[in-house]
Amino acid sequence: MAKEWREVLARRNRTSKTKRLYEDDQPTNSFSWDGIVGTSLHYEETEGSGDWLEVDPRIVPTDEPGWDWEMQKSHWRFLVRNGGWFAAEKQGVGIGFRLERIAYLNIATKEFETIRTASYTTPTVETIEHGNNLLANPLGKLTWANLFPGVDFEVHVSGDRLHEEIKVSQAARNAMPSPPYPAADTYLVLVYEVDWGQVPGLADDDGDIDYDTDFERQARLYLKNHEGEIVTALPASRAWAEDDTEVQVPLRKRFVKVGGQHYLLVGAPVLALNALPEGTIIFDPDIDEIVGADADDCYSYGGAERTDRAYLYHCWGDGSTLVTAQRFTGITIDPETEITNAQFSLYGASGSYTLLDCVFYAEDADNGSVPESSDIDGLPKTDASYAWEATLSTSAYIISPANSFDGIIQEVVNRLGFGSASITIIGVDAQAAGFGQSVDWSGDSAKAAKLHIEYTAGGERIPRHPAAYAGLMVY
Repeated sequence: MAKEWREVLARRNRTSKTKRLYEDDQPTNSFSWDGIVGTSLHYEETEGSGDWLEVDPRIVPTDEPGWDWEMQKSHWRFLVRNGGWFAAEKQGVGIGFRLERIAYLNIATKEFETIRTASYTTPTVETIEHGNNLLANPLGKLTWANLFPGVDFEVHVSGDRLHEEIKVSQAARNAMPSPPYPAADTYLVLVYEVDWGQVPGLADDDGDIDYDTDFERQARLYLKNHEGEIVTALPASRAWAEDDTEVQVPLRKRFVKVGGQHYLLVGAPVLALNALPEGTIIFDPDIDEIVGADADDCYSYGGAERTDRAYLYHCWGDGSTLVTAQRFTGITIDPETEITNAQFSLYGASGSYTLLDCVFYAEDADNGSVPESSDIDGLPKTDASYAWEATLSTSAYIISPANSFDGIIQEVVNRLGFGSASITIIGVDAQAAGFGQSVDWSGDSAKAAKLHIEYTAGGERIPRHPAAYAGLMVY
């Protein structure tokens, strides 16, 4: 008997895939649902159409006047031209940047001295594939090597995010001149030219901002369309040593206007940067982030709360209890369906924190939520649970045993008001002696937490378009 799993295209949505088992080319009532936290697997070429296409963030040559490369098979468009300019566009909102120089800034007097000016050559364009990983789209990658002596500038694009990494080698760190200002007042800054040409509105959590004024922020900034709706965000930024992600330095953003030109200064105190471990330092400005999954779909809370990181803490061996919440949206499973197998997967962060010892539940709610506060500790939990003790593989997935999450998922879908929209998985630290952390989503579908569910539908069902569902950030 020939068996084959085939995707049910009518049940595609942004974050999940549904498949149906065929035996001898005939459909059965066995289905599987695979979902991913935050990161987009599909996009609508025409918004609201319900026709979902595979995200393909490859960077390819473009015919767009004034540009050399583009990525457009996603919710947003990425454009690049020789000389260093790159831009992101979405729903009529677009912003452009060009990294121009590295400099010292006296934070007290605002004096400024250039260290190096960027020297652009033709970038290297490549695609990072993820093999047979079902829920992983390729990543587009563009690199300007040796932009400054010993400094490479990488831009990564995914279905949701424009992610930068400025890599400063140890040789480049050693070659930095001494600051001309008191060390305690000196910031090392990356200086960008900014083109606000297609940004109707800018705001932070406290309200609107006039980008024609000088202002400074460390927290997230929001870009709005002509209707005042938030379309995208410039998130908080950080720097760390390539071989030790645990110690991270927050980066501040300062926007200034000199003459008719806008600039962005992204930097940190030289004393904090010099205190990072030896090796390459990675500056991660995250110039543009299209969907904010870290705030809306992932959160950790407890004695070792880390909200400024690209990963979640699950265990912390100081006696405090951590709680994590990860929400899976785009659920296409019908209420009261029989669950035959459910498994949860986490991607281990690089580093030494590899002990996972938690009890997992689902939120006992019709549609899952992830409040960005200590409220996650009070989310109602299912009676069913799974105690999972395992070693988190560094930079690799671990998958819970077969059937380990069956009872948890069955309890949720049996709820009378189950909305077939989102499920939140809650992990509670078992207060082990060790430490454990995983990647949250980080814009890379090859690292996001995953949920796999197999189920038997009761009789023949008509596939449906989940065109709208709960759990999305406005974008």
